[in-house]
Amino acid sequence: ASPSAFNEWRTMPDSTVTVVQDPCREWRGARNEHGYGIRARFPRRLHRWVMAQIHGADAIRGRIVMHLCDNPSCFRYSRLAAIGLC
Repeated sequence: ASPSAFNEWRTMPDSTVTVVQDPCREWRGARNEHGYGIRARFPRRLHRWVMAQIHGADAIRGRIVMHLCDNPSCFRYSRLAAIGLC
């Protein structure tokens, strides 16, 4: 992931950020060293798996899947966003 793309997302004006009211859906299974949910039979982090199930793997390829809630163990679809790299 490009640090500049992440910094650009972090500095967006508040009017471009959607505040999500749904509570987090916390993964209670295995997590990696950074707190992201993982599944033994799927090589990706759980939040990427959720996005791939909804949009297809090709739709998220080359994109960052961000947690709008800033909670790496959350896998609620409404709290995830796939952003492109500049």
